[in-house]
Amino acid sequence: SSRLKCSRGSTLQTRMPQCLVATVAPCVGRAPGFHGGSIKGKRLSATGCKEFVLGQGAPMMATGQPYRPKANVNKIDEQAPYARKESQEGRKYELAWDSDGEGFALCPQCQLPLGDSAYTKDDDEGRLVHGECKAQLILRAAKKEEESRLKKDAVLKKKRREEYDLGWKVERVPRNGGPASKLECGPLPCDLCSLMWNAENRTVRAVPTLEHSASVNLEYLSLALRVRMQEGREPVFSLDPKICPEQPKDKHKLWQVKRFEPAWLAGTSVGEVMFQADYHLK
Repeated sequence: SSRLKCSRGSTLQTRMPQCLVATVAPCVGRAPGFHGGSIKGKRLSATGCKEFVLGQGAPMMATGQPYRPKANVNKIDEQAPYARKESQEGRKYELAWDSDGEGFALCPQCQLPLGDSAYTKDDDEGRLVHGECKAQLILRAAKKEEESRLKKDAVLKKKRREEYDLGWKVERVPRNGGPASKLECGPLPCDLCSLMWNAENRTVRAVPTLEHSASVNLEYLSLALRVRMQEGREPVFSLDPKICPEQPKDKHKLWQVKRFEPAWLAGTSVGEVMFQADYHLK
C-alpha cells in the first residue's frame, strides 16, 4: 500500500499491485540504466523484450508496442501447408521460431515474417507472400509477358520482311555513273554529282561534287521531272484496301494493294522508294 497527499492536506491510503519487470527475450541494444535515478517516464525493458505483471496471466509488450498473441503452429501449418513439406525436404526457412518458441511463417520472396495479412503466390502452389512482394511478382510477370510478346512480334516482322521484300537497303539506291555519262558530266570521284545553274545562258548541268548535302540522284530526278512534264503534278503513292463486294473469309485477301499515280511508276526505282518510305512511316 502507499499514501498519497492531496492538495488540502488530507492523506489517502491506496493499494497498488506489486509489479516485477522481467525480460523474456534477448535484449537488443543497450538496456536503460535505473541505478540511483528515477524510473518515471522511462521504458522498463529494452526494445524487443516483454514485460509481465505478477498475478496477471496476459503479458504486455514494452511501452508503445501492441500485444502480439502467441502463434499457433498448427494453424500456421494449415494456412501454409508448404511449410512442413519444405522442412522435410531440407528447406526450413519457410517456417521459423523465435526465442519464445513461437512459430511464424516467412515470406518465400523476402524471407521476412508474413504478419497478419498475406496474398497467395499464384504461380507456386498457393504460397503466401506480402502485399508488396505480390505487387513485385505481378510486375515481373507483366514484364516477362511483354518481353515475350515483343520477341514474337520481332520474329513475325522479320519473316514478313523477308517474304514480301520489305525494308530499305543501300543496294537499292541507283548509281549516278550511267546517267552522268549520258549527260557528259565527266568522272565522278565518289559517285556524287550536283546541279549547277548557269545564269548567263539560263541552263542547268550536272557536275561532280564531294559534298553529300549538295548531291542528287540523277535517276530519281529524271523520273520526277518526267512525271511533272507528262502529268503536271507530283508522283503519288498510297496503300489502299481491296474493293470486295463481300467480306472475304481469307485474311490474306484483306491486305492492301499498291496504288501509283501515274501507274507506270510501278516497278521503277522511284515507285519502290515511295513504297518503302510509306511502309516505314506507317
